[in-house]
This record gives sequence, structure tokens and C-alpha cells, in this order.
Amino acid sequence: MTTPTPPALPRLDDDARWEPPVRARLDAFLAACARELAVAPGRDDAPFAVFDWDHTLFHGDIGDALFVHMVKNDGFFRPLTWQDTSPFLTHEAVDALAGFTPRDSARLPGPGGSGLAREMVSIYLHHRTSGGAAAFSGFNPETTHPSYAWCASLLAGHTPSQVADLTHEVMVHLFDRPAGATGELAGLHGWADWARQAIPMINLANRLEAAGVPVWIVSASPQHVVETCARHVGLDPVRVIGVRSRLANDGRLLSRLETCGGHDGVIPYDLGKRCWIQRIICGRTDPCLERSDDRTRARLWFAAGDSDGDLAFLQDASRLRLVIAHRDNRAVRMATGNEDGRWLVNPPFYGA
Repeated sequence: MTTPTPPALPRLDDDARWEPPVRARLDAFLAACARELAVAPGRDDAPFAVFDWDHTLFHGDIGDALFVHMVKNDGFFRPLTWQDTSPFLTHEAVDALAGFTPRDSARLPGPGGSGLAREMVSIYLHHRTSGGAAAFSGFNPETTHPSYAWCASLLAGHTPSQVADLTHEVMVHLFDRPAGATGELAGLHGWADWARQAIPMINLANRLEAAGVPVWIVSASPQHVVETCARHVGLDPVRVIGVRSRLANDGRLLSRLETCGGHDGVIPYDLGKRCWIQRIICGRTDPCLERSDDRTRARLWFAAGDSDGDLAFLQDASRLRLVIAHRDNRAVRMATGNEDGRWLVNPPFYGA
């Protein structure tokens, strides 16, 4: 009797942009996952992996790009008051925005709206009005990035399908731009105006799923934006946690955002990502910001991110953690130090 040939173990595609020791460690991890889960499928403590989106699976920041695109193309609906768009806008920011807001246009910035465009982009990118006043206050920097929350709130009035269409427009624009291109609007300039898929990271996500480890994307960009991005690269949009807007009865987005853990203003950012992972993926009704519970940590086998806003869930991963060294930060330094032997660090996959 012929012994059946065991299925091939998942391995990463050949790509010279992986650091050789990193690739070897990931291939060994994939093989170990496949072997372990083949023996015990459907286990109660089923593992999962978490990836950040911006600068991890995607070379760029889709939330930033969407915000600028909406400002350039009069894409935002005019709010009744600017205070409705964020509880963290300062009086100076509200006054600066209101001073340029047209009364006869349902869309913003509206005709001749360069002044409002400048204020909106300055507040979003720099957290200051064009006059230099602080634009946000009163937020917890460990659970909220006020610009990211503001972008999601400003999508109020759109349907999820409209947000998906807008996201496609933005992605087409970014992919058509040459690497290194920068943007300019209303006298402001210098932000990245290009993006690419991080193909090796998408390949890693697919190989993890082939090994039996479901992949979740947890991002501080808007929910329906990241769902669209996930679908574009072949990942399951059902397993996306982004900044979630509440919905009106007619299905349109409201300016009010969902929160987590009984705390106001907790979006999937830094400690907020930990909270949302416990709540949505693990079904905890009492998620904790300060520390993940043992069961969640045991199930979170792998995590990948690039920034300090990812550090909490990176630290919670029990088996392996990958940091993309997009810039020098605490996450990169912790991965480089590798005190417990479970950290990996790789340069960004430019050219992907």
C-alpha cells in the first residue's frame, strides 16, 4: 500500500526584499502552524493573526489619502456645526473652520473654498489651524488619534457603498502616481501622494491562512475604507476592524463613532486596538485596555505592524511579532532589541 504524500507546507514566495533570517523564521513558523493545526483542527482556542493596514499591508496611508481626496473634490457633506464632527476640536479650530464654511453649498470645501481646504488639511495633518493654534484637545493619546477619528466622522451622510467607491478612486490615483510623489493643496504641500500594495506582506497573510491561521486587519482608518482595501488584495473584509461609524436608519453613516470597553473615544489605535481585538475577535464583553487577557494572548499567534500605534497588540502576540521599520520608533527599537526572541524586524518593501 502506497503511503499518501503529505501536503506541501506553506512557504513565502521568493522575494529578495525579505531579510534572509526573517524569511527563514517566518517559513519555519508557517510550517509549525500548519503541522500543529492539522493535528488539532477546530480547537476551542483557535488561533488568529492581526495585521495593521497602513504602512504594513499597504505602502501608504489610505485614511490620509482619502481625507485629502475628499477635500480636493468637495466630497464631504457640510455639517450642521463643526462641533458635531469631533468632541476634540478646540474652539480655535471650530472658529477657523466656521469662518470659511460656505452657507450655500451642501458640499465642502465648496466653490472657491481654498481657505476652508487649507484649514481642514492643516488641522488633519498637523493638528493645528493655519494660524498655528492647537486644533485638538481633551483626547487620550493611548486610545484615540483625533485626526483619524475626525476623518471617519466627516464621512457622515455617505453610504458604505459610496465610501467603497470613493476608496477605489483614491487607490487608482495613488497607484498611478510615481513612487515618492508628494501632494499640494491650497498652499500646503509635502505629504505622500502615492502608494503601493506591500505584496510580500499580502503573501504572508495568505500563507498564514493556508496554514490555518485566520488573518484580521485592525486599522485606525475608517471601517468601510479598509474593508474595500482588504477586498482589493483578496483578504476577507469580514475580518476587518477599522474606525466604525454608527449608521442611521437609512443606512447612511453618522458622525458618531462606535467605541469600546465603556470608554468614550476608543478607536482601533494603540491601546484601543487591544480593546477592539478582545471585543470583536474574542467576544469579550469587558475588554481591557491595560492588558489583554490570557486567553486572547494565547490565541493571538502572530502580529504585524509598523508604528507605536500598533505596539499594544504586537506585544500581545504570543508566538511571533513582525515590525516593518517604516520609521524609527518604539516598536522598531523593541523588535530590534528582541528580548524574548519573538520579535522580527524588516525594512519596508519599496517597489511592491
